[in-house]
Amino acid sequence: MKISIAMTTYNGEAYIEKQIISILNQTRKVDEIIICDDCSTDATVTILEHVLQREKCSYCHLVINDTNLGYKKNFRKSIEMTSGDLIFLCDQDDIWESEKIELVEKLFSKNKKIYALNSAFTLIDGQDKTISYKNRRGFLNHDMIRGKAGNNELVHIPYSMVLRYNISPGCTMAFRKDIKESYLKYTKSMLPHDWEINLLSGMKDGCYFLNKPLIRYRIHGKNTLGMNTNDHLSVLHFEKDIDFRVRAIKEKMALISIVEKWHKRLQIKEKELKQYRKIKTYDMLREKVVCHHRIDLWFPLLAMTLALWDGKYVRFKVLFGDLFYAIRRAR
Repeated sequence: MKISIAMTTYNGEAYIEKQIISILNQTRKVDEIIICDDCSTDATVTILEHVLQREKCSYCHLVINDTNLGYKKNFRKSIEMTSGDLIFLCDQDDIWESEKIELVEKLFSKNKKIYALNSAFTLIDGQDKTISYKNRRGFLNHDMIRGKAGNNELVHIPYSMVLRYNISPGCTMAFRKDIKESYLKYTKSMLPHDWEINLLSGMKDGCYFLNKPLIRYRIHGKNTLGMNTNDHLSVLHFEKDIDFRVRAIKEKMALISIVEKWHKRLQIKEKELKQYRKIKTYDMLREKVVCHHRIDLWFPLLAMTLALWDGKYVRFKVLFGDLFYAIRRAR
C-alpha cells in the first residue's frame, strides 16, 4: 500500500518538530506527507522548512495557504492532495508511537472490511508528561466509546453509534482511498472532517476501533480542537455550557440534512436506515425542546431517551439539562 499523511498546521511552533520527527521515525516509512499551513503567524513554517531540509524529506510537500481556511477546509485540502491507498490524519502537536503506521497497515491488509480505523491514545501535557485518565465503567477511549474491549482488541463500531457522536480524535484515524473519494464528493465541511469520514465508513459497516494507544495526544492551552482531562469536546460539556448545548444540537441537525442526502446517493442497507431514523427522531425532538423551548415535547423526548439510552449521547443527565435550559429560555 502507498501510505499518505494529511497534516494541517496553524501557529504550532511549540510542538511541530516533535510531531514531524515522530512520523519520520516510524518503523514503516511513509510514502507521502502533505502539510497545509493555514497562514501561521509564528515560526511554524520556518521550523518545518528547517526540519524537512535537515531530514532530507523529499516525499514531504509543504503548502502555505493564501488565506486562512479554518481547520475543516484546511484538512479537506490536505486530504484532497494525498495520493495514497491509505491516508492517515495528523495534527501538529502530538507524538506518534513508532509502530503506529506498521500496525495499522497490517490491520487494513488483513481485514478488507475496515474502511476507517481509529485507535486509542495516551494523554500528555505540554511537557510530554502522561496525564492519567480513568474511563467510566462500560466505556472506552477516554469515555468516547460505549463498550468493552481487551487491550489491543479490534472493535467494530456500529453505524448507530457514529450517528450519535464521533468516537475518537481525527489524529488517531486512517482510512482507505475510496472513503477519501466519497468524502470529497459528498461532504461540504459542515461537520468535523473526522466525523464525516467515520460516518461514511459506518454506512459501509466499516468503522473500527483499535484498543491500543498509537499516539500521545497533547493537551495544552492552544489546541484548535481537543479535550481536557475531565470532559471530551462533544457531549460531556452539555451540562456545563448552555451555548455549547445549542451549537451541538444545531450541528446534529446539519448532520441529519447531510446524512439524508448521502442515503439517497449511496446504497445504504435497510438496517442502517432504521437506526438512522430513530436517531433522527430523537435529535429533532431535542432541537424543538432546546432551541424552540417546546417544553410540551419533553415527555415524548423522555420516551425516546428510554428507548435509545446509551449512557453517553442519549442519557438522562442530558435530558434533564435540556428541560432546565428550555424552562429558563421560555420565561
